[in-house]
Amino acid sequence: MNTTTLFPSNLIISTSPETFLQNQLFQLGHTSTANNPDVFLIDQSTGWGIDQIRQIRLFLSRRPLLHQSKVVIIHQTQNLNTESQNALLKTLEEPGPNNYLFLTASSTSSLLPTIVSRCQTILIDTHPPKTDLPPLTVSSDLKKNLSSSFELAKKYNKDTILDFFNQQIASAHARLCRQPSPHQSTLVAKLIKARQMILANVDHQSALDFFFLS
Repeated sequence: MNTTTLFPSNLIISTSPETFLQNQLFQLGHTSTANNPDVFLIDQSTGWGIDQIRQIRLFLSRRPLLHQSKVVIIHQTQNLNTESQNALLKTLEEPGPNNYLFLTASSTSSLLPTIVSRCQTILIDTHPPKTDLPPLTVSSDLKKNLSSSFELAKKYNKDTILDFFNQQIASAHARLCRQPSPHQSTLVAKLIKARQMILANVDHQSALDFFFLS
């Protein structure tokens, strides 16, 4: 996956997002992030503190100096604490004209659902899938849904189901961005809720029951 439609706010889910990110910057006319006054970078060298997040809005409020657009890159966004993630929400929702944000993360499990919902999620498969579970589908047959939930909970442990929910959320959200529909929106919401249940130490059987039966 080398190109995609550029949205103002983007979340790249990958363990190795560098090549994909560079391609996106090239589309915007940015050949490099080094010594680029129109790129604001947050990574290990800067830290992921609340002050860095607050500086983003000031950076985006100014006109670009050398390019047609300004770009904010936050590497390993999962390292932002809850306060910092909340401070970022308004910027993701209203970045301003010709402003683009690229957030990278290895998964969505440590990100607020409100962060994920405000971004175009781009899932890059740099490694083989961690599970052999098929895509989760809900049928109109109640007994079939109950059986699916029971069998998955019996066969896989909590960590595996959580990891798979993370994969499903990223994929479903990307489909929602490409082809918005009430059905796809409901699917994303249910997946996020089921994942939240597991993160809140609800047993994975109950989380699966919620997804298949709600």
